[in-house]
Amino acid sequence: MLGEFSSLGRRTVNLYAESLCDCLDLHWTGGAKPGSFFSAENFRHFAELVDAWAASDPGLFGYFGGSSLTEKSHGQCNMAFFESRYGVEGLYLLDEPESALSPRRQLELRDLLGRVASRGLAQFIMATHSPILLSLPGARILSFDGGSVRPVAFEDPDHLRLYRDFFAALR
Repeated sequence: MLGEFSSLGRRTVNLYAESLCDCLDLHWTGGAKPGSFFSAENFRHFAELVDAWAASDPGLFGYFGGSSLTEKSHGQCNMAFFESRYGVEGLYLLDEPESALSPRRQLELRDLLGRVASRGLAQFIMATHSPILLSLPGARILSFDGGSVRPVAFEDPDHLRLYRDFFAALR
């Protein structure tokens, strides 16, 4: 069940996430591939689970850079996961992965995604508002604004124009 946790620690259901599987029809050449769904909203709970599992298997931390994810900053925690997970062939769905990342870390993530995708090891489907992540060479950018899905050029998304106008006004 996909969902979010309320401030009381109770799972709340996101009806859109629950019906996502009904909209997907995935096929792989050469058999099924692993993958994952990343959402910053739920990732903290995953990091806490890793800590709990590592209590009985401390070697688990080696997969995430040698230390607990919860002892890292939010951005470092997310990058440790990205660096360990995205080296594995698969399909990855990312929901606003930039939310905890500084601009420098967003560049690192963009470069990581580019390296992995260019080797043909993985495919990434990402919802983002980050101009840095949108600038991934070879990315196909789709806009869901206005009730229909349509391809757009890097320069076209409204939020990118907002950034451009903001910086132009500072001059």
